[in-house]
Amino acid sequence: MKKHTYTHQSGMDRATVYKNGVIKFFNYKDHFSRLEKIVHDASGPQVFPMILYFVTKYPNHRLCLTPSGDIYYLHTAYCDALRSHQKRMYDFESKTGRGDLMIDGRRNPNILVNEHQGSTLALPLPKLVALKWFIENGFDYHFWKHYDDVSSHFFAHIQEKKKMYSDAHKNKKKRLREEMEQRVLRERGGTIVPLAPSLGPTPMGKARLSRTERKRVVALINEETKKRQKNIRLARHGTKRREHNHKPKSSCMLNTENNEGVPLSVNF
Repeated sequence: MKKHTYTHQSGMDRATVYKNGVIKFFNYKDHFSRLEKIVHDASGPQVFPMILYFVTKYPNHRLCLTPSGDIYYLHTAYCDALRSHQKRMYDFESKTGRGDLMIDGRRNPNILVNEHQGSTLALPLPKLVALKWFIENGFDYHFWKHYDDVSSHFFAHIQEKKKMYSDAHKNKKKRLREEMEQRVLRERGGTIVPLAPSLGPTPMGKARLSRTERKRVVALINEETKKRQKNIRLARHGTKRREHNHKPKSSCMLNTENNEGVPLSVNF
């Protein structure tokens, strides 16, 4: 992997240097055609999380032989690049208008590549930086070679995650409803208004609620949900402030050499 170190150019901030780098790289016909193949893949936008899965979690063919003859351990190579560029500037799943990256007064805008060569593509800068790394090191050849197997593993992984989060979400909602029902039943405890027979215990031993009480349960659930969402937003805001004040560290606590002893430098 060729070694390129990031240096500030006169009068240019970090984002501008990265922007100029990806525009120059994708002006080459071969590089742009390989980018087009990825962007126009039949899986649509899912191709980007699929590539991320390929370099981080794909269980097979983790050792990659590049066209130049170098051998790399994919996950280690990805972590090495992530440490160098940081998530803000290097993200396969970056979305236009999202995040804290500002370019020319706009939040994470699309960057045009191959603008004066006929066909053009527009993607967020962090995504272009990640794809440049992926293509420049020849990892895309390895990806297409095992595409069917990668795709199969990826979509199985997605379905497993959906089921896991779906079950967890259902259980969470069920627990919240039960908590609010218990609260309403406790509130009922001191009432002197006689309840109709139909509002007594059910055959399963669970007390029935009146229509008014059911509405009260729904209102309490909505109120509690809003509270929890607010707390999550505040927690995320606090995390972002801490990340802004301290240089973020990669979660990939790996050595800078892969399993084959090949030093892993970062392309840019």
